[in-house]
Amino acid sequence: MKKGPKSKEVQSIMDSLRRIVRALRTASRNTENNLGLRTAQTFVLQQLINHEPLSLNELAEKTYSHQSTVSVVVNSLVKDGYVCRKERQGDRRFLVLESTPKAKTLFKKKVQPIQEQFSNVIQDMNIKDSAELARLLELFVSKANLASETPHFFFEKESKKTFKLR
Repeated sequence: MKKGPKSKEVQSIMDSLRRIVRALRTASRNTENNLGLRTAQTFVLQQLINHEPLSLNELAEKTYSHQSTVSVVVNSLVKDGYVCRKERQGDRRFLVLESTPKAKTLFKKKVQPIQEQFSNVIQDMNIKDSAELARLLELFVSKANLASETPHFFFEKESKKTFKLR
């Protein structure tokens, strides 16, 4: 007979997951109400403002995401006038992203997106604990048959287009 976690551990894990999802939902709702942006847009824009100018690859790295995922968010921010694409100084073949005055006005007060809060907590953990958390979450995702799912930003609308990177 396979021995698994006791109901107390299952409840503890489920309660933790519920707290995380609730925090994400609350942050998402607050961000949309206060800034008029989705949480992914807020996180991407905040990272861009803090580190600009950035290439799309650099921005993906700063947001702990894949280039194709951040590209969808950037395209919506460009369309809405919060981000512009410019040639990198000294290399006309290379584009960088910069925030617009409209974005800077929106972010005059310090905003900490929930994704940034979560990544800061993980970075503050010791290496052994963060590695164990990563391992256990990967195991959970695998056993729940979610490993093939694309890791989009929290509550971000998925694009119907398929992006091919070259």
